[in-house]
Amino acid sequence: MPKHKFDFKALMKHAEADNRLEAHMTNASDDDAEDTGPVEAAVFSVQDGNGAAQRAGASLHDTMVDVMDVFSDPEGSQEEGNREKLLRAVKRTETTAQRKRFRFFDPQRSGQQQRNPSASNRAPFPVTKATAIWRFLAPAETRSDFFEDGVVYQIQARTRCLPDEIFLWILDEIPTEKSKKLRDEYLRILGKCPDQARKLMDEDYITRLFRYIGASEEALQRLPPEHDNTSMPEDEWPPTTQRDWTPLRAVLRILSETAKGMMQACISRSVAILLRLGMDNLIHEDPEVKFDYHKAFLGLVRAVPPSSWDSFVSSRHYLM
Repeated sequence: MPKHKFDFKALMKHAEADNRLEAHMTNASDDDAEDTGPVEAAVFSVQDGNGAAQRAGASLHDTMVDVMDVFSDPEGSQEEGNREKLLRAVKRTETTAQRKRFRFFDPQRSGQQQRNPSASNRAPFPVTKATAIWRFLAPAETRSDFFEDGVVYQIQARTRCLPDEIFLWILDEIPTEKSKKLRDEYLRILGKCPDQARKLMDEDYITRLFRYIGASEEALQRLPPEHDNTSMPEDEWPPTTQRDWTPLRAVLRILSETAKGMMQACISRSVAILLRLGMDNLIHEDPEVKFDYHKAFLGLVRAVPPSSWDSFVSSRHYLM
């Protein structure tokens, strides 16, 4: 009689193990199952909800023991590589089960009123500084038109004489300006103001800038947090599709445009905050925010002179 690779007993064990895995996979999300095998998908599926880690431990153990019985059965004739692959999957999943989600934004401070303050709360334009070549900016009724038409940008590109007060006013306007065209022109002007960026933008300003758009105090502190920022249940956060990312994108673009003019301490502080921001998965769910984040991060790093690189990477700013 010919010898078959699988006998009836081994096939029965395979079928029972597959049934148990499919039962676990029914609750797995599409995102979790997309890039994982059936074993890992089953593991992730038992980690949802409150007390998920504890339930995952028991369910994972029972399931893996059953599957390992099949893989270790000589009658199953399974390769040794399958067992090693399974063990690696279990190890990765146990690490994921213990991982906590970091929240960069404070839901109590990043509401609609905080992100878009009323016009009465915005600083007035420094009319007294609109003199000489900049006197055309004094009338409020035509000021926005001159910015949008690129007149201010062209003059600053040639003269580099924008008053500090107007530079600071532009910085304050960018995160709250609703007109995309006007906001883009403000940002273009910042790129032509390296002297003001070096002189007026310091570590405290960077901190205030992120605090203004709703960053939590825990995310901005300079020492490692006592505990992870995971106190807010996920279902109490606004869905990503309902979030207004305009203020955050504006701040990231401010960093991109002014990076070349920043002092090293200011760059270090900015990079430290961006590292903490990158721990929040929310920003990676929007492709435009993700693009602006990467551009700002690279712009800041590339602005560090080669002679200062060693001191930059060892800066204590990263011990936030």
